[in-house]
Amino acid sequence: MKIAKHIISYAFIGMGIGSFINCLITTLFFPNSSSLGIPSFTHMFSSASQAGAVQLLIFALLGILQGAAGRLFKNERLSLLSATAIHYFLILIPLVLSGIYLHWFKMAWASFGLFLLLASIIYSFIYLFLYLTQKKDVQEINKRLSQI
Repeated sequence: MKIAKHIISYAFIGMGIGSFINCLITTLFFPNSSSLGIPSFTHMFSSASQAGAVQLLIFALLGILQGAAGRLFKNERLSLLSATAIHYFLILIPLVLSGIYLHWFKMAWASFGLFLLLASIIYSFIYLFLYLTQKKDVQEINKRLSQI
């Protein structure tokens, strides 16, 4: 039951974040588009609602996969460096596959490289934020323990 709760939670987080970013990108880069999605992707379907449903399904799957990948850091047998490297690829590979299917970038080296760079920068910022937050929490716990 606990696993199902996590899966549902991760799916909704993925749908929320994915829909927000999708809406932002579509509005900024395709302002005359009749649907929320990359036009070359949405034109593959007979209706905008079909394209939207497929996008939501992909966003949900990304949320589940990325949420599950985060649990990798709970494995005490892995060093932080190993866990981070594995986590990075567990995040990046489904993201790239989704990007190819959803037409987030053109199938050219420059476009693909820019996508990888942007995804890596975003990953690094999120990782750094979470790392510093965890480090601060550990320092606070250690400070309280030393007062006992």
